[in-house]
Amino acid sequence: MKTIGWMSGLIGVVLISQSVMALPTTEAVQPSSIAGRWQGTFNDKYPMSFLFSPEGKLVMVFGMNGAEPTVLAGTTVNYKVDATTKPMHLDITIPDAKEPVLTIADLPDPQTLQIQMSDTNPGKPRPTKFTDQTKMQKVSDRAIEPLDAAKFTQAAQSSEAEGRIVMQALAQSALFSTVESGKFPTTLEELGLPTNNTANYRYQLQTQPKQITIIARPKKANLKSYISVVVTGTERKIDFATTTVCQSIRPSLFAPPLPRLGSPFAPNDSRAVCGIGSEAVKF
Repeated sequence: MKTIGWMSGLIGVVLISQSVMALPTTEAVQPSSIAGRWQGTFNDKYPMSFLFSPEGKLVMVFGMNGAEPTVLAGTTVNYKVDATTKPMHLDITIPDAKEPVLTIADLPDPQTLQIQMSDTNPGKPRPTKFTDQTKMQKVSDRAIEPLDAAKFTQAAQSSEAEGRIVMQALAQSALFSTVESGKFPTTLEELGLPTNNTANYRYQLQTQPKQITIIARPKKANLKSYISVVVTGTERKIDFATTTVCQSIRPSLFAPPLPRLGSPFAPNDSRAVCGIGSEAVKF
């Protein structure tokens, strides 16, 4: 994945330098209007999502294998924002960097966040104007993307799409929740799913010490089945979390085999390996 500025620093430093999950903040941060979960693309190509907590923790989730990723990886850093300036001053603390990344941010409207990403690195002067078009749209006020009545009804009306849409949302919310809190969610309700039993699917969440598994089993013989895992681990004394979703290649009433997730530390192994008879779903 081609990145520039502090984005490459995040992937190259945060995921390879030290443990950052549930990293404690060192300074009090006032709640700001940028708090919440945001989603967009970097360079109009690479998916990324940020969760700014009011306490100064920033959860960052990136696709690990290109512009149409099948694996997402998440970690946390600290941030500080000064909303009294225009544009806002945003400081991001990256592990092992002696100085923070100094950049600027703006809210063109309450649902849109613009962040200057190009030409920003630890120790570099803060930019004074926006030179790139990186904008993110607000997804939720918290880690979980609620599957509200309108969205869930829309997904359920398209029986073929329901499993994929719901499982993608559940996997991403589970990843954000796990990275933010340092522990796995234990119920589907925690992930914003109002019911685990729809006209088309039965949904199930299973917890284990190092991973959770989410399954969507269809009730109709003409629908595909789905499975997702969120995995945490420690490598080189680093904590990390990753997720993927696999679907059956053909309609099936049975869940696909458990997928295997490669390590985010190994670029050539950062993809999902779905079991026989299944394939990875693009986020």
